[in-house]
Amino acid sequence: MNKNFNVSGDISIRQSKKEDLEQIIAIHNSAFGGSLEGHIVSSLLRDLPDNKIISIVGSIHGQIVGHVLFSPVSIHSNGTEIGYPHLMGLAPLGVQPTTQSRGVGSALTEAGLVECRRRGVKAVFVLGHPAYYTRFAFEPAIKWSITYDKMESTDAFMVLELQKGFLQEQKLESAILKYSHEFNAAIEKNEQSNKKEEN
Repeated sequence: MNKNFNVSGDISIRQSKKEDLEQIIAIHNSAFGGSLEGHIVSSLLRDLPDNKIISIVGSIHGQIVGHVLFSPVSIHSNGTEIGYPHLMGLAPLGVQPTTQSRGVGSALTEAGLVECRRRGVKAVFVLGHPAYYTRFAFEPAIKWSITYDKMESTDAFMVLELQKGFLQEQKLESAILKYSHEFNAAIEKNEQSNKKEEN
């Protein structure tokens, strides 16, 4: 993976480094108003090998202001499983609130999708605002009979085919998308931590 990406303007995009982690967590905590996303990022960067994740930061004048993470997901349908390296999930994408609406999130998303294509990923899933992600050609996953295992069907659960026709070729029926064990474990651990703080 190239460590730097060509981006116009004052936004610089590059692969994240270990020493960026503290800033990355702070950005997600600030962007989402909680600790979940930062905890997910920290856990996945620690528990998954580099070849199974895409972690990119965006900077303005040398200051990191945004981060995006792509990690493995899998589809379960008709007793079969399709997963990495064919599929990845985009989550989370966070930008420092004071620098939002400056194109940082879009630059991060585009750079991540470029890297997904380079790796041969066939489709990328995301749970987010349709008005935002449709600009990158994401479509509701239910179009291919795919739902997220954590919720009922919603237009906010979307997919982008990087290889057109790939999902249709799988002949999916009532397919369920699942994030990796490491991803779900990070969510569970964060929930347990929050409960302890409440008690």
